[in-house]
Amino acid sequence: MNVGEGANPRREQPDEGRAWEDCVKYGFMAMGGGESWINQARKPAVGEHLFAYLNTRGYVGYGEIVAMAKPFQDFVPLGERASLMHLDLRASVQHERMLDPATWDMCVGVRWIKALERQNAVCQHRYRLKALEPISSGPMLDELLENFQPASERLQ
Repeated sequence: MNVGEGANPRREQPDEGRAWEDCVKYGFMAMGGGESWINQARKPAVGEHLFAYLNTRGYVGYGEIVAMAKPFQDFVPLGERASLMHLDLRASVQHERMLDPATWDMCVGVRWIKALERQNAVCQHRYRLKALEPISSGPMLDELLENFQPASERLQ
């Protein structure tokens, strides 16, 4: 799943509406900005695992989905009393967009198994073209698991 922060080849300015540090701190991933992305955000199920990809950097996280997708303004991270809309975020929240059901972000709750700082991203040579893209087998999955999954949890 793409973090959604950083350079977008279709935009001249980076997207400041999302920040990897917020995802780690509050245990979530977000997708939105239009119907296609909103619908994709509803696909991941509780118990599934995901890798977080940061544009132009590489992969920065591996986690388990612990809460189904909810609109940004309704998503309350574990251990918090307020929704993301009211928390101290590094990202510049686009309030008008977050209140519009046609463009808002949907957030899934994530328990991070391993999260890296952006400068330590792995697999920089592997690019993701989609916001949500399955990695079910092959060398890419092997390389990501080698970097993120504790040795005791790796499949034999």
